[in-house]
Amino acid sequence: MGLRKAQQNKVVRSATKVLRARWLDSTIYIALNASEVTFMALTANALARRLNCAWVTIKRAIKRGELKGVWDEARREWVIEEGRELAFFRARLDYLRRVRCERAERMRTLWKVGRLKPRRKRQVQAVIVERVKRPSWLAVGQGIGTRTAPIVWRSAQEGESHCPACGMALKVLWR
Repeated sequence: MGLRKAQQNKVVRSATKVLRARWLDSTIYIALNASEVTFMALTANALARRLNCAWVTIKRAIKRGELKGVWDEARREWVIEEGRELAFFRARLDYLRRVRCERAERMRTLWKVGRLKPRRKRQVQAVIVERVKRPSWLAVGQGIGTRTAPIVWRSAQEGESHCPACGMALKVLWR
């Protein structure tokens, strides 16, 4: 039983190696002979649609120098010619997609098997801050009928104000 599994794993590994080698060979061949294939100018949006990615990805690649793009004033768009850079960019996108798909499959399998647990929410320590600021206004009433009066502090614990409703002098204590 164990020997059969080992043979199956060996066959799968060798097939995977062959597929990867073929993919890499085809990518290198396309990249090396890209100048001979075609010369067709594409806009950034058209290229993004063709490669099934966001146009921002194309724009970033142009800014980084991964793609050769020329700004066309008449169309007000980036124009990209097919060539070696575009072939390498396509290969990079294909590689990233394949890696992400493989990772998603691994995660799905781990989740189904039960080895992957959901993330726990980070417990942030509750810090209780004591309010040490003294009030600066005295409020009487609620809602629209609220009336306020300023408090004048004479010391750290004692202040004076007046009632906003009747005007009577008040002594305010703070602890």
